[in-house]
Amino acid sequence: MSSELYPERSHLLRNNDDSNNVDLENPYKDPIPLRSIWYLIALTVSLLGVQLTWSVELGYGSPYLFSLGLRKEYTSIIWIAGPLTGIIIQPISGILSDRFQSKLGRRRPFMLGASLLGTFSLFLMGWAPDLSELLFKGTTANRVTIVLATLSIYLLDIAVNIVMASARSLIVDSVRSDQQHDANSWAGRMIGIGNVCGYLLGFLPLYRIFAFLNITQLQAFCTMASIFLVMTVGITSLIVKERSFPVSGSDQSVLSEILEFFGTMRQTISSLPDSLRKICYVQFFAYFGWFPFLFYITTYVGTLFLRHAPKGHEEDWDMATRQGSFALLLFAIVSLASNTALPLLLEHEGDDDDDDDDDDDETATEESSRAYERHLRPAEYIPRSSAEPSERSSLRSEPTEAPSPAPSASTSRLQRMMPSNHSIISTFSTKVQIKGLTLPNLWLFSHVLFGICMLSTFFLGTSWEAQVMVAICGLSWACTLWIPYSLFSSEVAKLGLRESSGKMIGVHNVFISAPQVLSTIIATIVFIHSEGSHRDINDNSVAWVLRIGGLAAFVAAFLCRKLLSFDF
Repeated sequence: MSSELYPERSHLLRNNDDSNNVDLENPYKDPIPLRSIWYLIALTVSLLGVQLTWSVELGYGSPYLFSLGLRKEYTSIIWIAGPLTGIIIQPISGILSDRFQSKLGRRRPFMLGASLLGTFSLFLMGWAPDLSELLFKGTTANRVTIVLATLSIYLLDIAVNIVMASARSLIVDSVRSDQQHDANSWAGRMIGIGNVCGYLLGFLPLYRIFAFLNITQLQAFCTMASIFLVMTVGITSLIVKERSFPVSGSDQSVLSEILEFFGTMRQTISSLPDSLRKICYVQFFAYFGWFPFLFYITTYVGTLFLRHAPKGHEEDWDMATRQGSFALLLFAIVSLASNTALPLLLEHEGDDDDDDDDDDDETATEESSRAYERHLRPAEYIPRSSAEPSERSSLRSEPTEAPSPAPSASTSRLQRMMPSNHSIISTFSTKVQIKGLTLPNLWLFSHVLFGICMLSTFFLGTSWEAQVMVAICGLSWACTLWIPYSLFSSEVAKLGLRESSGKMIGVHNVFISAPQVLSTIIATIVFIHSEGSHRDINDNSVAWVLRIGGLAAFVAAFLCRKLLSFDF
């Protein structure tokens, strides 16, 4: 194929000496070598830092805002920052990074810049009272503290969304399609480790450990989170070398592409390949249920603790908050253990000829891919049916088809030190895998389990019972952090849509963020109609918000049934 025959694709055929780049003679082929475990760890470790950073907001956000005198309905409005930035910031950062070119690549500059923004926001959150008291006195100082705390939450959410989106896109860009499940398993483990570290730090009396610094618990937590964030993002940025891609949408300005993305959102969603669209629908209802759990479960556990608190601790909200943090620590430990064990239990496809038996499914997949490409790049689109047969078949990239560039000396040493996943884990996992256990039906089970746990709040009466319930939810959360991303990214890679992976991740994130806005609105209505104050231990409004989320989880489970027919 030459640029003279296909002038619309001439930008794909320009010379480039980077051996780790896209195969410009056949851009739909997968030239990525098999990645070692060490590489996957370095690739995903940034998610550890960003999750630990987010745990500051999850574990201490609501109690911190309550301590400033805010009512529950006002805090729920503040927590809309997360989903709003997810809807707006992640797609924009994805589009910008798809188009961005630099010596550092297209994802790492965004990760590094966002990590610095996250560090600043954590400083602002921890030291907001001190800063306001330096400038103002009395009630004015308290109001300024609330403003600064709110600003810090919005800035932190922006930073977290950019790092998370860039890290997920980097996985799609850097790992071959048949190893996407392994990469996303490691991503889930890193997030699990970040959760454990974050909630452990939140539970420990850091203000005593760092008493010589004369700082509060929140200030110590924010300092530790900042160190982890910068360190982990730095590791990924130093070790992972990005591949070069053709500039997506090169005939269109960045601003017009962003406006077109939001202006044609409905058309974009309808043009998604069927498998990706169904994953997004499940995510919508799943995160409708998870949002109130993540932000209010510490308040729920703490309230139950105070109802049966030992004498002298009836009003000890600091101890109540630590009880909630302990519940989240158990939650994170179970989540991490599940992320480690569950991938080994899955039934693996052992036959190499499975793809040959699914020609009809592959044809449908190609049609969906072509429909989406027509919508993304109408001026550049050329039907693949007119291209070479090998080009069409490369949508399902096989290891034998992928030319393996000569690795660098450092990469070769790493691969010799630690063999790939297939040489260590697969041998063991074949002995413990459960027949019939696949990613879709495991994901379905996780929704049912979470829904049951949320409805169990009708019967829970003590904080230790609530802590057990929260710990059980860790299994469902492990699946939520791993399975949908694994299914989605492997499909994006398999369909040959890597050059627009940032935009694709942005579309996916809209289905994660939009239901959180809706969940926030419903939570606000529930809190407004509750008669208790923000620290009334007999107020059940938080429990009702959790139960509504449980009903949404059952809807997600029902929709997840439609994924069982797809070959992932």
